[in-house]
Amino acid sequence: MKKFFKKANRGLLLGGIVLVGFIAFVITDTISFKKNKPVIEDEIKSYVNSLESIAVTKDLSSNLLEKNINELISEYWTFSNEKNESYYYGVNQNEFKNNLEDITSEQEDGVWVSKWTAKVGEVSISKAGPGFAQVSFDCQIVAEFSGNAYLLTPCDAMTMDCYAYYGESVPSTLSRISVDGTYEATMTQKDGKWKICCVDAYGWNSSEITAVDEQEGGNEE
Repeated sequence: MKKFFKKANRGLLLGGIVLVGFIAFVITDTISFKKNKPVIEDEIKSYVNSLESIAVTKDLSSNLLEKNINELISEYWTFSNEKNESYYYGVNQNEFKNNLEDITSEQEDGVWVSKWTAKVGEVSISKAGPGFAQVSFDCQIVAEFSGNAYLLTPCDAMTMDCYAYYGESVPSTLSRISVDGTYEATMTQKDGKWKICCVDAYGWNSSEITAVDEQEGGNEE
């Protein structure tokens, strides 16, 4: 009987040690993730701003565009076996890269984007398992373009006619588009840097295409 209680007490002691260790790990991990939130937010904003090097296609050679694509993917994206699923409106690293490369091969002559800016709005960050983060953010994109050009967003590149109202065609003159969208990115730490595994789009809340007044500053040649 004494042996039984000795073993029971030893089991309870070991269980208590494991429980204390687990609680300590959870607390440490939570504190560490909380400290990483500003870093993750800065990384998402930096990624969105860096899209301009690919989004503005006027006078951009295919070789330079390809170089910019490779640099963007290398800097901000990673492939994860644990989080490599793609969603209905989302992409992982390989799918996004292929989408970008389509721009170089499918864009018609005389069709381009001359200006592109993006403003990230509210950002919400939550933990998505050990070493992973879920980042939801709003983003407004404003671009000036000619013809049925590609509009680049944080997770895709679609032609302007996808944003036109039903039955309307894309203007042939210099035009401006404004799109408000909502996105969700899964990120993970890779070599000490937070990188994107996949990005999902929840569509756009509003989109508007208008003509650019020639005297307003749309001085494209």
